[in-house]
Amino acid sequence: MTVPKLKDTFSIDVSTFLNPDEFAQVFNVDGVDIWAVQDSDTRNKHPFGYAEGVSLFQMTLYVDSTEIGYKPTQGQVMMINDERYTLESIIEEADLYVLKLEANR
Repeated sequence: MTVPKLKDTFSIDVSTFLNPDEFAQVFNVDGVDIWAVQDSDTRNKHPFGYAEGVSLFQMTLYVDSTEIGYKPTQGQVMMINDERYTLESIIEEADLYVLKLEANR
């Protein structure tokens, strides 16, 4: 009897999390359509004190590390659904990349 490895179990969980019938939506990331889960932080939509009319928008995007096709790097500019974001941080969790993104609007 073969005992399943923990990382194999995580892969199944990632598939469930990124399932379009559950949480995932299609996002165009740097010209490639991929399934991802978005978490927007609405608490941070406040304007900067020094720039009237400019707001900081923060978003977390959970993507399959194999589906995106490369490992993004901190500080990189990424186009998400035709909007420009700066990658503030990236965390690897099992087969997921957790991308913390920011944009000025």
